[in-house]
Amino acid sequence: MSTDNRSGNNFWSTTYHNNNITKCTAPEIGQTIQNNFNKHILLIYEDLETFREAYARIVQSIFNNSNADEDSILLLPYLESAETVMRYLQENEVDVSSARRTGNLTVIDSVKWFLTSKTDPNRLLEDMTSIIKAQNKKSATIIRDLGCFFLGEKVNELVGMEISFPESARSVLTTICCIHGEDFERFNAQQKDALIKHHQCVLYVTNAANIIFEVALAESLDEAMKVFGKHISDIVIRHIHAEYPNQAELLGSNPSVLSDALNTALDSGSRIVERRILRSLYKKIGMSIPEIDSSNKDFHQKFTEARELFQRTKAQRLKQ
Repeated sequence: MSTDNRSGNNFWSTTYHNNNITKCTAPEIGQTIQNNFNKHILLIYEDLETFREAYARIVQSIFNNSNADEDSILLLPYLESAETVMRYLQENEVDVSSARRTGNLTVIDSVKWFLTSKTDPNRLLEDMTSIIKAQNKKSATIIRDLGCFFLGEKVNELVGMEISFPESARSVLTTICCIHGEDFERFNAQQKDALIKHHQCVLYVTNAANIIFEVALAESLDEAMKVFGKHISDIVIRHIHAEYPNQAELLGSNPSVLSDALNTALDSGSRIVERRILRSLYKKIGMSIPEIDSSNKDFHQKFTEARELFQRTKAQRLKQ
């Protein structure tokens, strides 16, 4: 275990803001992982608070699945002790005692797993794959913080391990390789490119408390428009930008402006986009997604509630 006071804000704003990395908030991560089961995933996190919420959301998502008895989780923390992780999970509605008793949850310090073990980590993955298949389990998820490799000055070993990830493990393992944003910036350009290339999914996870409402709204609009395909989506987004050059200010403060813009561009199709915007927006700001009907009035109401709830929550966090 180590301690950490860093923030990875620099990561997204500078080097790697590109199409190979998907940005999401911690509240969204559970569903994102569910959509990428049995993949080799690189998860770059903003800070320790973000990582804690992320692994808690992932564990909750897996154990809330109807087939949870068939799934198991191995969590390898670096910045926290195993005891601290289990206590945090328990405080976040994970039945740790039951999960450990059934063998569905194991937490081991990543330093012990990677640096003090004499067995090659990829060989351990192959052994785990064989055991899971023999036990007829559906799958297993490994959440492993790779920061310990910097402690041991084994950065080359880390990169080598990731690019030689065993193909056999992909059949039953969802392997989530986690690293702090500032640690990722310590890799050279060639190492960064290799890590991104050899993971099937690359995520940058931010703290919902650090997001800006207007930015979350703009991202939600882009995501909602994807239902129409890239060509139509690009045309509509350009139209909205042209008609409303101060988009972030106007659309973020006035739901009528956003609704009118969508209705002008899409006519009846605007209702589909409005519902998708609300679902995405609520997830991004870390709020429970409400029931949404198809009325224009309900969109205005839910949009206003989201903005007001976001502002209240952010004000409370700033006072803490």
